[in-house]
Amino acid sequence: MDLFLDSNVIIGYSLYLDPWHKYAENVFEKENKSYWSKTVKKESENKIIEKMNIYNSFFIELKSNLQKINDNFGKCIISKEEFFSTLLKTQNKKISIQNKRKIGESIWNEGGWYDEANTQELLKTISKIKIILNSTSEVNYNHCLENLILHYRNKQYESILESFNNLNVRNSYIFLHYPDNIIILDAHDLACSGIDLEFITGDKKLLKFKKSILDLTNINQMTFLGDVN
Repeated sequence: MDLFLDSNVIIGYSLYLDPWHKYAENVFEKENKSYWSKTVKKESENKIIEKMNIYNSFFIELKSNLQKINDNFGKCIISKEEFFSTLLKTQNKKISIQNKRKIGESIWNEGGWYDEANTQELLKTISKIKIILNSTSEVNYNHCLENLILHYRNKQYESILESFNNLNVRNSYIFLHYPDNIIILDAHDLACSGIDLEFITGDKKLLKFKKSILDLTNINQMTFLGDVN
C-alpha cells in the first residue's frame, strides 16, 4: 500500500530533537511509495521554521541560566541532577517536559559525562547540539524533497469538504479544520487515481475522525505515527 504523509511526519523526520523523530524515521525506512501535497509541504516548512525558533530560544535561555549559576555561585562543575533541574525550569512552554528531558539526554550524552560536568564544556556542548540540529534539519528535509512524490490536486470536492465542515467529536469542541481538511482532500484525490492509500499522521485529534474520513473518502487506511514500526 502506498503512503500519504501528514505534515507532522515531515516535521518529525526533519528535526532530530522532535518527539516524533524516531517514529518518522521508521516511515522513511519503508520501501512503499510515499506522497505528500503542496499543502503538507507548505505547512511543514512553516512549522519547521517555527519549531527551530522555539528550540533556539530554549537553548539561549538554558545557556543563560547555566552561565548565571557559574557566575553567581562560582560553580565550574555542575551535577547531572542540577543540570536537569535547571533545564526543566526553563520558561519555554512550547516544549513539553518530556521533550525537554530528551534534549537534556542528548546534550549530556553528547558530552560523554557521568555524574557531573564542567559548566563551560556544557555550554559548548549545547552550542554543538544547536549546530547539529540546524545542519541535520536541512539534510533531512532535503531527503523529503528528493524522495517524496508531490501530488497536485485539481478538483475541489466541495460536497466532501462541506461534509468535513459539519464533523465534530461528540460532546467536545474538536472540529476537522484547516489545513487538516485540505490535506485529507489531497490524499483522497490521490486515492481516486486507483492507488491503495494509507494516510499516516501523528495527530490524535485528526484520528478521532478516522471512521468518518474513511467513509467519505477513497483513503483505505489511517495509521497513527506512533504505531509505525
